[in-house]
Amino acid sequence: FKLEGSTEHFYIRSGMGNKRGRKAVQAKDAKEAEKKKEAEESSEDDVIPENSNSEEQESDSEDYDISDSEEEDGDDDDDEKEVNVDFEFFDPKTSDFHGVRSLLQNYLDGATFTGLSELTDTIVEQSTVGTVVRTSEDEAPVGIVSVLNLHQKQDLTCVREILDHIKSKCNGNKAIKKKLEKAVSSEKTGLVVSERLLNCPPELSDPVVTALFDEITWATEDEPTEEKRESFRFDQYLIFTRLFKEKPGEKRGGMGDEVDDETAPGPSKKKQKKAEKKEPVAKGEVEEELTFVRLEDEVFHQFCSWFHTWNVENKPVSGTSLKPMRMVMLLEASNMAFARKKIKEMVDAV
Repeated sequence: FKLEGSTEHFYIRSGMGNKRGRKAVQAKDAKEAEKKKEAEESSEDDVIPENSNSEEQESDSEDYDISDSEEEDGDDDDDEKEVNVDFEFFDPKTSDFHGVRSLLQNYLDGATFTGLSELTDTIVEQSTVGTVVRTSEDEAPVGIVSVLNLHQKQDLTCVREILDHIKSKCNGNKAIKKKLEKAVSSEKTGLVVSERLLNCPPELSDPVVTALFDEITWATEDEPTEEKRESFRFDQYLIFTRLFKEKPGEKRGGMGDEVDDETAPGPSKKKQKKAEKKEPVAKGEVEEELTFVRLEDEVFHQFCSWFHTWNVENKPVSGTSLKPMRMVMLLEASNMAFARKKIKEMVDAV
């Protein structure tokens, strides 16, 4: 993976932090470590080179450090830096408050958001479902993903402010506003909260999405009370995301587009019963003029029931033709497995 206009190559390896799924990874790593130890013990009689300590340190740094190295051949101007980066996933905790708050501080694009700290607290306190992405345990978070039950959290100031902000952007489209109101009033709608640094690689999309939706499934089985387990049994997900428009001045349906159930990229509700086990065709390919910040949002858009876009007027991108925009969309839980499969395919192709 190479950043645009950069001489640095990033080699990505994502860890699972202290997640439930890490147990399998740890078991595998333990077996490999045991085999390595046995191999080292069997070669004790061999001659050990003088630089063995430095080689051992270098091996350790591959797992835990971010290191730079330059090619030995060629001119200095032509050298490219190789940066090994481990992205590790951790359960949110109270000590993450400031780092997570920093990631969320522009969540409403500069609009008044008195509930920012409340939102941050809600996310870090919900440790069973939610993931903080870091480059090491001691580094500041580079990403956060979580989901909030809108019915359960409806009395929180932060949730009211988020929904009021989105509703205000849908006022010009009565059909979309009606669909939004219906989604918000449901007891089974989850608001996906996801923020990452802009220069995070697209390869993160698959493990981030996998971590979130695996945890949602686990929560429906592992939470201590039926009420808690039920709160994570979502029928649909409201996704509020960032994107860019490459051709400013062109409007898409009056800055908002509705995908009716009959024309949605995913299957309609009427047709789902007949095609329950049949994968929907993602036929609503994203228009060339739209560029999504996160790869998974491009896929969610392809499978969503409806979506609405609007310009972010106070956040221009200097020196480019890109125009920042926002999108809200609704994705049925029944389509999530297909979306996750498509995300994995796209990440594998990167």
